[in-house]
Amino acid sequence: MTLDQFTALLDRHGCRRDQWPEAECAAALALIDREPAAAALLAQAERVETAMRAFDPGRMVDRAAVTRLSNSVLAQIPRTPARRRPHWRVALDHLGTALGAGREWGPRLAASVAAAAMLGLVTGGFLPTGTTQQSVSAVELLAMSNAYSSLDVR
Repeated sequence: MTLDQFTALLDRHGCRRDQWPEAECAAALALIDREPAAAALLAQAERVETAMRAFDPGRMVDRAAVTRLSNSVLAQIPRTPARRRPHWRVALDHLGTALGAGREWGPRLAASVAAAAMLGLVTGGFLPTGTTQQSVSAVELLAMSNAYSSLDVR
């Protein structure tokens, strides 16, 4: 057994010899007897395992002290109710942030969409609906939108 194999054995099975596989136990004990570095690794692993078994976080911290501390911290938090924003506004803010426009672009977008909708409704009322028997050219449509007709031009 090499020193690297012994280190892997300690990592896998720990420092207790009764937990080592029988096939590797004899080779590991022989390595410990002839190699001081292996004995030092085993001693270090035993110290780490002893420290880990002795560690008990519940014994180290007084639960009553933790409760008093958390209650005093919670008592210092102001009791003002959180102001909730409408869901549509939160969604617009997230969309604006994702597009890199910031949080305050939502009202401008809403006003732009409303203006475009109104413009579409207004201009849609002046356009022919297609129920007339003759089609209207773009020039005639432009002429109809002015205060004078195409017949007024000399």
